[in-house]
Amino acid sequence: MEMHDTYFVMDESGDRGFIDDEPSLDSFGLIAGFAFPAHNKSLFENKLIELYNKLDTKDMKKIRSACAFVGDRNIKVKNEYIRFFCDSELLIVYQAMFLRGSFIVKQLAKELKQLAKESRCNKHIKILSEKKKQDVYFEILSGLLIKLDEICKVEESSNMAILTDTVDKKILSDARHLLNHLKRDKHSYKLKAVNTQKRENVEKQLISKIYYPISIKNIDMINISDRLEITFAGDFIANSIYRHLKKKIQEGCDHGLNSQKIMQDFPLFSKIALLNDDNITDKLFSNHNSGE
Repeated sequence: MEMHDTYFVMDESGDRGFIDDEPSLDSFGLIAGFAFPAHNKSLFENKLIELYNKLDTKDMKKIRSACAFVGDRNIKVKNEYIRFFCDSELLIVYQAMFLRGSFIVKQLAKELKQLAKESRCNKHIKILSEKKKQDVYFEILSGLLIKLDEICKVEESSNMAILTDTVDKKILSDARHLLNHLKRDKHSYKLKAVNTQKRENVEKQLISKIYYPISIKNIDMINISDRLEITFAGDFIANSIYRHLKKKIQEGCDHGLNSQKIMQDFPLFSKIALLNDDNITDKLFSNHNSGE
């Protein structure tokens, strides 16, 4: 019996990691892939093996879609991949984010915290700094998990497997923690401080009510680094979307990275789920965000 109802082949592209210095105006990262139902798993795997074996890879040290589709033979295979994705029972899902917008939001949070320190009534209270750094990867992953939850609701799926070649113990642990956080109907945020006069710890808690928490019962992240035909397909989707968005930005397009408008002339536009011209991530982390 199949353990998972839905599979999602995932890859990343663009800029990721920790943000210490202000990124460039057009710097962005994304996580993308395609979801398909469990009953199509064997059919999908066989077709991806067939397509992958058609590629001429003899001169490639590392087979990536960014450099694979050169020469007449491989360009024909690229078109076969596009036709396969167009005709198959699958949905493409991605989440993209400008790094500069995230950087500015973090700077504003620091300024507000400093303002709170300077304006507090009790000068004996010393607010403790939060030392944990949040990887941009997980900010993007948060948005992606919310979209995948919507896919699972439509498909009436409760168990999803994310197939990727980038899973290590740290990412797996953090992703599971993130999923559990998003599944809660209440989020709590704690502010810790020290009363230097009384020499005691002080702690305040802010609780947010979440009306639509993630409802997926379980998401497993599975390392498939040895399945080159599947990882290549995931890389093809992620890299194709990244190149399309980068081209649009270079042309001066100011639509959101997760909007219908920016993707409407993408070859696989009809297969992309949950594009929204009013995407909250695009509004919050816009590269035009001045912080004012």
